[in-house]
Amino acid sequence: MVTINLWNPQDVDVISALIIAYLLGILHGVTPDEHTWPITFSYSVGTFSSKGGAKTGLIFSSGFTLQRSILSELAYLALAGVFMTTLAFGLTYIVVGIAMVGAGIYIARKGSYLHWHFLERKLGEATGIHRKGSELQEEELSHRINPAYVDESDLVRPVPTKLAFIHGFIAGFGFGAFALIIYTVLAPSMPNAFLGWVPVHSLG
Repeated sequence: MVTINLWNPQDVDVISALIIAYLLGILHGVTPDEHTWPITFSYSVGTFSSKGGAKTGLIFSSGFTLQRSILSELAYLALAGVFMTTLAFGLTYIVVGIAMVGAGIYIARKGSYLHWHFLERKLGEATGIHRKGSELQEEELSHRINPAYVDESDLVRPVPTKLAFIHGFIAGFGFGAFALIIYTVLAPSMPNAFLGWVPVHSLG
């Protein structure tokens, strides 16, 4: 029997899980949020054409979907039982709380937040946005200049498509209500490990 409950799905069968994932995907796609809409919009505008915008949006989504598929498969294999225990939630809140307290103390004493730019530096070089050892990049990373107003000629360069894929893959690690429903309910409801990734593709 097909049972559709988007907000509190429980004990769903395979067909119900796929329908729920699809409907959640539509809901997520039309709901303005603080991460996917600004990211995909920026990439689309950065290509300066509707065709290029569609292409980078598709590439970004493919990286995002790949990463979510991997986590969905892991959720089927092992993580669902961990996610749904009170011990896991309790430990998560404790670790996050300690990190937030530590960050607050650091900011209060130093007047700035602690951050590193190793990954940004490597991605900038790998995607061709900056050359290795670029002084301009170092000034951007140290927040001494705004990259949007450095050189007007740079503003008309298309966004590298491989950067969109990498960005999409990294963005997939973000957790929200939709991801938790997939990882804790829909993925574990698949009949075998070969289909553990399917709810993510229904969502997309």
